[in-house]
Amino acid sequence: MATLGEILAAREARYRRQRAWLTRYRAPLLSCSLRIPGPDKQSPRYRRAFEAILAAVEKDLPEGTILAKVVLHPETGSEALYAVAMAPEMLKRRMMAMEEEHPLGAICDLDVIDRAGQPLGREMLGAAPRRCFCCGRPARLCTREKRHPLPEVRAAIDGILDRWEGIG
Repeated sequence: MATLGEILAAREARYRRQRAWLTRYRAPLLSCSLRIPGPDKQSPRYRRAFEAILAAVEKDLPEGTILAKVVLHPETGSEALYAVAMAPEMLKRRMMAMEEEHPLGAICDLDVIDRAGQPLGREMLGAAPRRCFCCGRPARLCTREKRHPLPEVRAAIDGILDRWEGIG
């Protein structure tokens, strides 16, 4: 299990890594992680799901567009970073489609950062915000309002994983 301090430190390290890659590769970045709330962010099941998402992402990207890739599996949750030779808006549209259409898309964050270091939001491209696992409202609202207790959210995530694994 990851502590809050470890989770915050991992976010800071991810930010520093992204900044270094923007300088090094001068290309848009794709940052991948799982949307797993709470302190328990690592398990064999989550790792399998994460690897499946990465395989789908790599299959979706045209050959030769991945300039660099790093995959990490700390206790704070699996994460991957790609430098991608593609227009950031096109990359974001592809990743939004993956989040919406892939069986595991709801539990992954596929964030795109442009060459200037600015994240591209869904709303910037005219897309609806991410939906809550539990009720379908905008996820940011439910998170901010603490609308659903952690066990309810984790049960919804387990349901997504069960369907993907053919259990549910």
